[in-house]
This record gives sequence, structure tokens and C-alpha cells, in this order.
Amino acid sequence: MFPRNVRRVEPWRVAQQLSFLLPFKGRGWNQASQNEFRKKLVSIGIVRDFGPYDPHSGGPRTLEAQLRYLGLIYKTPQGNIEFTRAGEDVSKSISPLAVLQYQLLHMQYPSPYGNGNNVRINPELRVKPLLFVLNLLKRPGIGSLTVEEMVIPVVYGHNHGCEDFCAEKILKLRSGVRLQDLIDSPSEDLYTPRTSECTLESRFKDILDIANTCKNYLESCLLIVKDEERTGPTSFCFNSEYESVYSEALSAGDEYIPNPENEESFQRAFGVWNRSKDLRRIIETAGTIDTKSMLIQACFYEYCGTRLVEKSSGEVVEYIFNKMGVPKEEIVVAVN
Repeated sequence: MFPRNVRRVEPWRVAQQLSFLLPFKGRGWNQASQNEFRKKLVSIGIVRDFGPYDPHSGGPRTLEAQLRYLGLIYKTPQGNIEFTRAGEDVSKSISPLAVLQYQLLHMQYPSPYGNGNNVRINPELRVKPLLFVLNLLKRPGIGSLTVEEMVIPVVYGHNHGCEDFCAEKILKLRSGVRLQDLIDSPSEDLYTPRTSECTLESRFKDILDIANTCKNYLESCLLIVKDEERTGPTSFCFNSEYESVYSEALSAGDEYIPNPENEESFQRAFGVWNRSKDLRRIIETAGTIDTKSMLIQACFYEYCGTRLVEKSSGEVVEYIFNKMGVPKEEIVVAVN
């Protein structure tokens, strides 16, 4: 299960969302705060404005849940919003691409998100889902995956011992076996709390949507790219530029954060990212960045701090691209 309110988690956009959430840090996450947050999101186009809306709208809550899922924020026992180390860094435009890549590959089940009422992932599952997908992509016999092929690990990736089983089913799918025929027990294997009363056709559609979101998460953080060599439906392969990121995550593949019932403890450990522990006291954090242009420019200024730069160059653009994951043409416009 992946939160699907925003299907892509581009680092610059996540930084923008967090910058708008900063004023609510340390505050109760009540409906008034959520409505205020929603207005800010509408103002920058993250949420579409449909005019008058339900005063009890859950839109802000689903976005907040996604940021918690990514290990960037958490709720205190008092119900207040707080930022993890990773969330603080992203909100300040400190290596948001590197942070998001780390968070995605260290994401795990069991987790507080998996315990949610509308998710309820079986607590016996023990897997890092996006690392699982990259492991499949790295296998010589697999190499790349279509969205339809990603359904297999979404359904059967219960733990990392299931990688061989998933690879076998993917190869059968490529040989011509229908996806529907590869699902051993559709009523059980395609079960989610939200689709328990739906038809099997609807469940297949839902699982494909989840697989597509999985692909979008990885693609938006540059961990996978389109496989230009494979013919047929669009497929995606591992982006070898980030071999070191993958290797680091793989080396910690057997390390799991315990006690997912304690959200604050879990999230602070999950969001520690480039530090060994999060020993902070909860204090106010100043400073926000609220536009993509400002995020790009902040990275540009960081680059200029250690180099003599007379004009925009390919090196500058490449540096910002690798840090932020923003389209290169937008970088050129922002720094010129």
C-alpha cells in the first residue's frame, strides 16, 4: 500500500509541502489547522480548488499521512505535528533528492502507517517494499519491469525471501500467461480494506493503481528510468547513477526499526537519515522556502559558496539536478 493522494514525490515538491507545513509545527493538527494548510496548498497548485469544499475535508490529512509515510514528520502523543531530521533538512532544501532516495529505500513494513485503519497491513509482513523492487530490477533475468509486472511484488512481496517467487511469476507473465491467471487466490491475494467488498475486476484495477504509484515514487526520485532498449509496453530499469545509494540501502536491508506502535519513536528513528540517532529536544525551527524557484536558487547559492561562478553552466545545472531532481530546463530558467 502506498498513499496515492499525490502519485509522485518529486523532491522539490515535497520540500514545498513541508515549507507550508512548518507554521503548524508544534501545533495541534485539528480541522482548523488542516483547512488553513489546504488553502496554502491551493495557492501553489498542489491541491486543486473546486470552490466551496467540505469544512471537514480529509484532503490535508491524506497529504499529512503521506509525509508521515515518507518519514518526514510525525505526531506527538498530544497530537501535535513535528518534523524528523529528514523532514527538517528537506524543508530547508538540504539535499532533498538524497533524503527522499534514502527514505524510500529504508521504508519498511511493519510501520505506523501500515497500522492505520484504512491500511491494516498484516503485521507479519517484514519487507522494505521499494528496496524489494530494486532488488528485482537488479536481477540479471529481470532487468526492467512494466507497471503490470510490478503488480507481482505488490501482491506477493511479503518478505525478501519472496524475491525468487516473484521473479518466477514475472517470467511467466512475460511468456504469455495472463496476470489474472498468476494470482493464486484472487479473493485473498488481492484483498485490501478499501476493496474488500469490490468485484475482482475492481480489485485488479486497484492493485494496478498501487503498482503505478510504486513506479511513480521510484521514478520521481530518479531511482528508476525508462528502459529504452526493451520493446513493448513502457518498462523501467534501475538508474545506475545511484548505485552507491542502492548499495548502502542493501547493506542495511536486514535492519528493521522495532516497535511500530510507538509512532514518535519509530518516526524519529526512520527520519534520522544521515545521522546515527535523533537526540533533539522538540524546539521551534525557523525559516521556510515556499517556491520551486527559491529551492533551485538556494541550491545554486550553495554551489557558488565553494566555486567561482561567472554564469550558468552545464556543471551548475548538473549539480542542482543531482541535488534536487528538478527538470534541467527549469533549472536553467531559475538560475539565469
